Amino acid sequence: MEKQGQSMRSVAFCAIVFSTVAITGCLVTFPLVFHYIQTLEATVQTEIDFCKSRARDMWREMVDIQYSGEGKLNFLGETSIRNRREAAKELVRHVRQNFGGEGGCCTCHRGAPGPPGPPGGDGSDGVPGRHGEIGSRGAPAPNNINRDNMFPDQCGCEAPAGPPGGPGRPGSPGNPGNQGPPGDAGRPG
Repeated sequence: MEKQGQSMRSVAFCAIVFSTVAITGCLVTFPLVFHYIQTLEATVQTEIDFCKSRARDMWREMVDIQYSGEGKLNFLGETSIRNRREAAKELVRHVRQNFGGEGGCCTCHRGAPGPPGPPGGDGSDGVPGRHGEIGSRGAPAPNNINRDNMFPDQCGCEAPAGPPGGPGRPGSPGNPGNQGPPGDAGRPG
């Protein structure tokens, strides 16, 4: 029995040692892995930003260059913006024809944009706008208005008399009258 207890102690001791080593390893390696991933993400983001800036610079240069139909590239110098836009469109057409369609010369290796997504929900109401400026005065009203026609016709107030009504109920007795003036002197008797 004592041998069995001794072997159980050694098994428990080994289990505690292995679990302590495992927890310590996790506490050390997780922060290292997170740091590595964060550093990798920052490096990739820096490379993407560099790629975007290079692509933007290349497009600026392409807008400043006009591709002529004779196979030569001519610098525009001081031409109008409309000519630059037309030159850029023609240059893009030339690049697509000669270098394989959409995005053939993009250094970022991104494909064409996908189809538009479903329409979003209605947004919340915006803040009310400012009141507009006071407008110009309107034209004066015409003077030839018939003022009798400004209001609708009213119902007539006079109507023909109706048939006479029946006799009413007798009224209540009235209040006694005021004292009359003294009468004339009587005949002597």
